[in-house]
Amino acid sequence: MERSTLIKFFSAWALYITLHFSYRMFASPATYFLGCPAETLFTHGKMSFFSYLIVSIGFIIYAAAKKKGLHIWAAGLANCIYPYLSFFLWFIIPGVFGEWKLPAQEIIYSNVILAVCLLITVALETEFRMISWSRTGKAAVAVLFAASFFLYTAMTLRTPDIEFFGAHSHGNEVVTPACPGSDAHGH
Repeated sequence: MERSTLIKFFSAWALYITLHFSYRMFASPATYFLGCPAETLFTHGKMSFFSYLIVSIGFIIYAAAKKKGLHIWAAGLANCIYPYLSFFLWFIIPGVFGEWKLPAQEIIYSNVILAVCLLITVALETEFRMISWSRTGKAAVAVLFAASFFLYTAMTLRTPDIEFFGAHSHGNEVVTPACPGSDAHGH
């Protein structure tokens, strides 16, 4: 792995950890917006998005100053993938084995998943740099990035009341049937 890729990996990881605790240590509108005011999947995805975005902007500024390739489209696509990758990979163990027995287990597992997802993301970004981006590809990345940016900014200010794992009711009461042989929670 290239030195710059490792720097990006550790920078994004350090910034994510900083954002995670920033609101608890320095409550302000900025730390509310970028940090973790509540332990939710959304705020963790938001921190993933913004930590990678801020580090990517730093790398793009550095590349522009050194007159190197900017790779804006590769960074933009990687930035959009990272939060969702971490979200889905995080659910592997709880989805298979159920709730955590000790908080320390979840903290260790979460940091391992964060590291794995960041490694995958920086590796994918390196591969994305080799793409010769067409206008359609650039437009697709721009739309995906704009939608992600909107999601993480607008929903920080007004979080929708949506149940992710339960049945969507459209205003009607809906009961999600449990899997045969499991308890009411699907375990």
